[in-house]
Amino acid sequence: MNQKNVWSPLIFSALAGTCIGLTVLLIQEKHKATNASYSTPVQIATPSVVNIYTQVIQQKGLNDLDTAKHSINLGSGVIVTKDGFILTNHHVIQNAQSIVIALHDDRRIEAQLIGSDPSTDLAVLKIPHLNLPSIKMGDSSKVSVGDRILAIGNPFGIGQTVTAGIISAKGRNSIGLNTYENFLQTDAAINPGNSGGALVNLKGESHWHQFSHLLKLWWISRNWLCNLGR
Repeated sequence: MNQKNVWSPLIFSALAGTCIGLTVLLIQEKHKATNASYSTPVQIATPSVVNIYTQVIQQKGLNDLDTAKHSINLGSGVIVTKDGFILTNHHVIQNAQSIVIALHDDRRIEAQLIGSDPSTDLAVLKIPHLNLPSIKMGDSSKVSVGDRILAIGNPFGIGQTVTAGIISAKGRNSIGLNTYENFLQTDAAINPGNSGGALVNLKGESHWHQFSHLLKLWWISRNWLCNLGR
């Protein structure tokens, strides 16, 4: 048998094995690089998170308008439908005389309060716009302690900010902050202004709402989202 014919299959097999090995290695390295960055879920979720500015007027008396105190409060919210429904916390818009929404593209729009519930600290707003980037809701039943998450909001009014952490605990229901409680605990950095913003998984899906920057607790708002479609 020709010596060249003997070695040709061996050389071909070696080259094919090398190419396959390099391909697998490149795929693994790309997967590692993807896991090391949160840029993909951030790009998916951030357009759906809005900043909320409210004006509150505090009067000392019924006819004491000259000494009324005006204050601007801030918070965050999440666009949950493409036609402009926004979910936030009740304490973000409590006693507000006017509510302004700042979208991801810097547009500012006055919002209408549809309804709010102090017992669950939830509120629904509406802005008159269509084709808005609504957030994708994930499956809350699949949330596990130890899952990595991202918190997106407007802390201190400095603009949209992303922080990262994990789910530290589930089912916190004896905090005493609200009538109805079913909290998730996270170690993600949360500051004043984050209230009402989104907590998302690494697919950019939201299961819940930022609730308290003091205790770093989260309330799953699935039932309210279902009611919006009725």
